[in-house]
Amino acid sequence: MEKGEFMTATVLPFDQQQLLLELKNSREAGVFRYRFYPSREGKTVVWNAQELNPEGDGKWSFARILLASSSSLIARVIQESALTGSTDAEKLADARARSADDSIYGDPFRCERSPPDAR
Repeated sequence: MEKGEFMTATVLPFDQQQLLLELKNSREAGVFRYRFYPSREGKTVVWNAQELNPEGDGKWSFARILLASSSSLIARVIQESALTGSTDAEKLADARARSADDSIYGDPFRCERSPPDAR
């Protein structure tokens, strides 16, 4: 993302165990949708996110999300190139096994909660 650009994220229930994440870029048309749920490995929680698209279910991504304060969080996405395995199940198993290894994550990004009238 470039300077002055932001994303609006909306989180809603997907079903009883999963969440729906909708992301909209401030400069581009369209909404990106993901279903996601947490899985715990020791003290680390890995969020499993699958992109939803009209052609069918998309590929999986994995992230670690930490609350920085009551109004912000920091997320780091696991880099697919850092994972071993050829199937989504194998990659998930590797992500969970190495979830505490900082070297598998990309650069962190911060998400800030803003008042509804600020959007």
